[in-house]
Parts: sequence; C-alpha cells; structure tokens
Amino acid sequence: MEELARTREFGQWAGGRLERTEDGDEPQSIQMPYFVYSEDVLELIQAFYSLGAAVPFAWAKWHGVKTYARGRSLESAPVADAVRLLNAILRWDRFFEGGISLMLENGTFFAALARIRSWYDHERALL
Repeated sequence: MEELARTREFGQWAGGRLERTEDGDEPQSIQMPYFVYSEDVLELIQAFYSLGAAVPFAWAKWHGVKTYARGRSLESAPVADAVRLLNAILRWDRFFEGGISLMLENGTFFAALARIRSWYDHERALL
C-alpha cells in the first residue's frame, strides 16, 4: 500500500477512438474511453473482496462519502465507516469510470485503508 501511494501510478485511460467502416470513409462508432487499473490497484481491490469486506448497504444514500472526503476526520471514525467508504468507492466506480483512481489520487482510499490498519494494529485486541 505504501509503495502504491508513493508511486501514484494507478493506471491509465484507454479507448476513446473512432472506429471506421471497412472502407475507412465514414466513422462507424466511437469506442468509449475506459480506465485500465494497474496491477497493484487490481491486487488491492481483489484483497478487499477476498477478505469478505464487501458488505451490502445503501451506499448511494450514505452520508460518509461527503463526510470523509479526502480522508477528513476518518482517523477517529468508526472502523465500520472506513469499510463502508471503501465499499462505496468500489461500487461507485461501476458508474463513474476511473472513480477508484480519483479516490486514490485525492487520498480518500488510502485514508480508509489507514483507518482499517490502525484498528487492526491497535484496537482489535480491545474487543
């Protein structure tokens, strides 16, 4: 996670090309642009799902995305909110191409991961 945060290489945009007809004269269609995540980001996403951290909740109506924007106040938030925030980001990406990259760039994703790590390292044993 630390290396990914330092490199800030989360992926790249692809697509967005005009596809032409066979004779090449008239444009046939436009391929929509899409974001291709780096291997490190894909591994991070896979780890989240492998841990069983994906939970069902009304993520689109949840206030936490605005409350914890850019990681604001997340260090003292309930760890469940950090998990919800990651769920919301991962689901949002299905409707907003490149959304995970945006949340990595602005620090929100890393702040949620840091909150979960802090809970695991310091608070979990207190339960």
